[in-house]
Amino acid sequence: MTVNHTITRDEVEIEITCEVKMWGGAKGARDSFGVPLEPDDEPEAEIISVTPDIELTEDEECAIREKAFDQAADEANDFEE
Repeated sequence: MTVNHTITRDEVEIEITCEVKMWGGAKGARDSFGVPLEPDDEPEAEIISVTPDIELTEDEECAIREKAFDQAADEANDFEE
């Protein structure tokens, strides 16, 4: 998935494009009564590349991951309609 984002460095806005790989979450094992035997796996997003090639802060990475989840949800809603 491609995510476009704007970051600010030294009061200059920089448009970046990030390639993000996403994994959906999965339910952990349950017993016959539905009681969890192991925790659920949460969905994940990994930033694969950033263009232009700059190092991101932890806050910037979190914002991009959140944007990727929002974008994926929007795309899923568009698909259902």
